[in-house]
Amino acid sequence: MKTGINRMLKCKIKERYYKKQYLQTLEKSKCYDELTSLPNINYLKKLFNNDESDKYRQGVFLIIELDDIHMLRSTYGPDIAAEAVKKSGLMLIEGVSKDAVIFRGAKDEFIVLIPSLIDEDGLRAFCENIFSIFQKPIFLNKKNMYLDINIGASIYDYEGDSLLSTLEKADLALYKAKKQGNNNAVFYYKGLDKEVLRKIAICNNLKDALHKNEFQVYYQPQIDQRSSKFIKFEALLRWNNEELGNVSPAEFIPISEETGVIIDLGVWVIREVSRQIKEWICKGHNYVIAINISQKQFDNDNFIDTFVNIINEFNVPPNLIEIEVTETLFLSSYEANIKTLTYLRSMGIKIALDDFGTGYSSLSYLKMLPIDVVKIDKSFVDDIICDKLSRDLLRGIIDLMKKLKIDIIVEGVETKEQADLLMKMECFIIQGYYYDKPLPANVIEEKYLAS
Repeated sequence: MKTGINRMLKCKIKERYYKKQYLQTLEKSKCYDELTSLPNINYLKKLFNNDESDKYRQGVFLIIELDDIHMLRSTYGPDIAAEAVKKSGLMLIEGVSKDAVIFRGAKDEFIVLIPSLIDEDGLRAFCENIFSIFQKPIFLNKKNMYLDINIGASIYDYEGDSLLSTLEKADLALYKAKKQGNNNAVFYYKGLDKEVLRKIAICNNLKDALHKNEFQVYYQPQIDQRSSKFIKFEALLRWNNEELGNVSPAEFIPISEETGVIIDLGVWVIREVSRQIKEWICKGHNYVIAINISQKQFDNDNFIDTFVNIINEFNVPPNLIEIEVTETLFLSSYEANIKTLTYLRSMGIKIALDDFGTGYSSLSYLKMLPIDVVKIDKSFVDDIICDKLSRDLLRGIIDLMKKLKIDIIVEGVETKEQADLLMKMECFIIQGYYYDKPLPANVIEEKYLAS
């Protein structure tokens, strides 16, 4: 009888032991990432919901995203991508300071908690150390590979912040870091959430803006100071959205390029300008209109065919169109873009190099580019009245363009003093608010074409 009871007791003890082991294993599986063995977001939440949270009353959260994992996953398969994540976790464990706590976050992310407040310089140094960790290669698929990362950071204060709100702020900072390219760190600042939400709203509204006819082309005159008469116009895009109101081109143009909307938008502008040129020709006005063309449009295989088809559709003389491109066009696909511009120029279309001096200009290649006009950026004009160096620099550019027989237009002229000084420098063609702002076509007709 006693033997039977003992066996029963032993069975119950074993059952309780294995049940406890199972529950502990289950709890661990919930709180630890199986791939990296790092604590996960569940562990982090648990940590901040119990008595241990007193240890972390203040600190900094960083979210680190591995940017190239999706590429590895699609190119080499999920196993190689998983190995990259695992090795990245080990690199972080070995590389960051011992007081920092590392967690596996969502998708291809890690979360790092620095359990003390540090100033911005200290935080920047901490991030630089993380970047240096990922400058070392990871051995994957029998070869060395490098991973790009981005970091978003936010300060945590037990008195005023919840864990969730702090992580949301770090995530917003990460979003902005990713928009700036690879290997960037952004620290959350007041107003960033509004900035990011506005950017998201612009992205969402851009998709339907063309269908809703929310865009309009404005025209800004370019003036020959010798006669005080306009000689041509630059077409500038304006957007008035029912939710956002008037959105600055400085906001929506970069986003349209990021999202690819610029392709359809660019086609619409070419079509609208061609229609306007045709309408003015019918009224007896033959004036050149300059159109801005972005790198993304040039990269599109159908750009040339689309452009030529549109101007042929409206029977627009090519010599009434000028294309404005920026220096970044020549950083990639140099030979192909030169070939495209040369072809357009052979049709009679003029080519202008816009924002000259703000990018990567090399005077050695300037003479080789198929361009007719250089537009000197506003930044060269702003200080010419009070700064001799600015005047000398601008004078040097003007003299060089004369020797290269390239026409010059100075942008951003806002005062009479600037216009008069440019006249003395024999820079005659100017554009800017001193003479007039961009205007809709009907106002241009009333103000400039009526006579």
